Amino acid sequence: MILAFRLVMYLVGGYLSMACATEIGGSGQYRLIGFAVGPIFGAVVLLWRSDYVLALFDSANLKFLLLSTVIWSLVDWLLHVASGDAYFDLDILVGSILLPCAHAWVFRSSWRRACLAIVLSFVGFESARLLPEGRSQGVAQVINAATLWQGGYLLAMFGPDLGKRDRVPEMPARKPA
Repeated sequence: MILAFRLVMYLVGGYLSMACATEIGGSGQYRLIGFAVGPIFGAVVLLWRSDYVLALFDSANLKFLLLSTVIWSLVDWLLHVASGDAYFDLDILVGSILLPCAHAWVFRSSWRRACLAIVLSFVGFESARLLPEGRSQGVAQVINAATLWQGGYLLAMFGPDLGKRDRVPEMPARKPA
């Protein structure tokens, strides 16, 4: 049941993040979309990380929520400083690097997973370009670049650890008789 809730929050978070980035910030009228996208993304991560509500208010969780907001605000600022789309991918890459690093630092989690999250989140964002143009409006609102970015991040940080396999113990060497 908790997994279903987390999946729904992941989809809602992706939808809200993209809505904030395109509807609010797309026209250039609202320059602080990071202050909306940052807390949304941070809340999604905290919901995946915590098993009960009171854990959401732990000091490490609040620190990550603050860092998520600051990092997304930095990305938003970079997007508005550079005119046009020339540096768009670079700005997204900056966020893709800083957020997993903040996660690993705040929660003392695996740096190997953080490196994987950098790659998967950025690849997820870029893979949105491969989505067909003629898809329905409802699907396009849910399956978007922000959802794919968050999916790559969540998979890397909370998915199965493929590096730890069950190892067969080695047989001790036989002594010559």
